[in-house]
Amino acid sequence: MTPKKRILIVNCFFDESRQAVPRTTKMPQALGPVYLAGAFHPKLCEIRLYNEVDSGPLRQEQLFAWADMLVLTGLTNSFDRMLHLTAYARTKNPGAIVVAGGPAIRALPLLAQKYFDYCCLGDIEEMQDVIAEALGTGYLSEEMIPRYDLGYWLRYINFVETTRNCNFRCSFCALTAEGRPYKKYDLDYIRKQIMALGKVRRLIFADNNFYGNDRANFLARLDLIKEMREDGYLNEWAALVTGDFFRDNDNLGLMHAAGCRYLFSGVEALDVEWLKSVNKTQNNFCNQLEIIQKSLEAGVMFSYGLIFDVDRRHLSDIRRELDLITNTPAITLPSFMTLPIPLLGTPYFYRSLSENVMLPHTKLRDMDGSTIVCKPLDPIDEVVKFLSDMMTLQG
Repeated sequence: MTPKKRILIVNCFFDESRQAVPRTTKMPQALGPVYLAGAFHPKLCEIRLYNEVDSGPLRQEQLFAWADMLVLTGLTNSFDRMLHLTAYARTKNPGAIVVAGGPAIRALPLLAQKYFDYCCLGDIEEMQDVIAEALGTGYLSEEMIPRYDLGYWLRYINFVETTRNCNFRCSFCALTAEGRPYKKYDLDYIRKQIMALGKVRRLIFADNNFYGNDRANFLARLDLIKEMREDGYLNEWAALVTGDFFRDNDNLGLMHAAGCRYLFSGVEALDVEWLKSVNKTQNNFCNQLEIIQKSLEAGVMFSYGLIFDVDRRHLSDIRRELDLITNTPAITLPSFMTLPIPLLGTPYFYRSLSENVMLPHTKLRDMDGSTIVCKPLDPIDEVVKFLSDMMTLQG
């Protein structure tokens, strides 16, 4: 009889507060573990998932001793957390196989090889190659369908991907650093993902760019979504789009007709010159405030983030922008605000290095969007006070 293997898949996370705080309502939540779990044979593998965003730091010693294989994923600034968990696992179970992947490993491939048994530099499907080599082909699933049943943190809203990566190259984006092409999923695979969820009410299409650069494919995906809505697999849904989506006035109506009630788009800033400086030219196709109003008028909630680039913009400029937003009652408030992050390998990172603006003793785990890692134009005590207030729109 083929012995069962025990698999522990963890989404690693450093909370910016440096506290063990469960972020149960943080959006979007991690999808990586759910998709990775789909690579393992469900009958020959006992699989446990753990999400440190939702549940706080993993501290269950028995889990480290239990796992035959530990699979780690997470954002770029979670690399040190991956090292922590690897050390814990090898202390409790020296024979455990440790697999690591995601943006952190792709950003530091040579360093990662020193600490992990397998370093995955590609997409989630690379997990299949690791399983075949480390455990044997018998432990592979017949088809890599997400294991939503194991994603205990997906309580209120569920997630599906219809595309991968992005066709734009913003200078601060990790996807730009990786340089991988924009890919569209096969319609049949999208259907299988949605069916794997069962019949749900609310769904987020967690693509980096739902609209993309192939209009025929975009329309085909909308037709599929409408069909599955009619069959009762989903009702209201949300998606992430880039600024070029709003160039075609028909798009909002098409999305609304297919059941879309919520859009997220990275506004980032209203400063046209700053947007050009970070190569986010897609945001200059349309007036940012107008597209928010157009979306709301079409019956689609509009959510967006702002980037407070305090090392290249003065606080006075950012305050004027915030005043304009808060004094325009016809638009929504930003859903989050962040500092720009010089993520490893991005043009923004190399520019920050060449201009010598990165602060001394900056650690990778500091690159969380809430910690100042680059020298600001204004006095740093003023910037700290501003950010402390503005992260919650205080005042």
